[in-house]
Amino acid sequence: MHFLRNLTRGPARNHRSLIRLNLPNTLQPAPLPARLSISPSSSFVTLSSNPHISSSQVPKFPLQSRIASSQARNMSNRPKDPREDMSEEELLALVRDSPFRKFGKLAQRDGDEIPSWGKQIYTSLEPVHATLKPNPAITFKFDVTDDYTNLAGNLHGGAGATIFDIATTMVLTLVQKEGFWERWGVSRTLNCAYLKGAPGGTTVNVHCEIVSLGKRLVHMRGVMTDDAGTILVTCEHGKVSVDSKI
Repeated sequence: MHFLRNLTRGPARNHRSLIRLNLPNTLQPAPLPARLSISPSSSFVTLSSNPHISSSQVPKFPLQSRIASSQARNMSNRPKDPREDMSEEELLALVRDSPFRKFGKLAQRDGDEIPSWGKQIYTSLEPVHATLKPNPAITFKFDVTDDYTNLAGNLHGGAGATIFDIATTMVLTLVQKEGFWERWGVSRTLNCAYLKGAPGGTTVNVHCEIVSLGKRLVHMRGVMTDDAGTILVTCEHGKVSVDSKI
């Protein structure tokens, strides 16, 4: 009994004790694993369990997996999006006519527009370049008027964040369809780095692109530069889809 108690005091000690008490190993050594050989000049891998068998006597298997082949077939059967054949001018027209860009024209009941610098950004961002490759992306021109400046006369940090919030979301115009980011989603993260001031009265370029896109999450990034190409502000924006599942 004392011996059994010692064996149950701890896993590490028990493990060492059992090893010392084991009888001499009478098991036959396990067979060696199959030998794999890959020829540098071939796209096949050779399988052999006997090192004395030549490679010509064993079957060959292609390196491409069945999963990769299935994915390739699925991609080839995917319906083509008509936007893939659009020219840049057609993509720009799609962005300019987007309902999301017209949100800034929300009006009061009496017909007067609601004064808000945040809503003015929707229509002040002028798309000048749009593409789907390699990533969906749009470049905007934006005039930094006094409405968007701080006490130092530079672009206000809150205004800059709002500009990126709206500009990056507009890129979804290039990929959305019925039931897929149709309602533009809601922000999950919005991180801006202010590297250099953008003086009031100047025009900046705001380049935004989609980095990763799924059914529920999207990750976008943006860069604001001046006419000389100097980076002023950078942004990373993550959104969550709120499209109905019904």
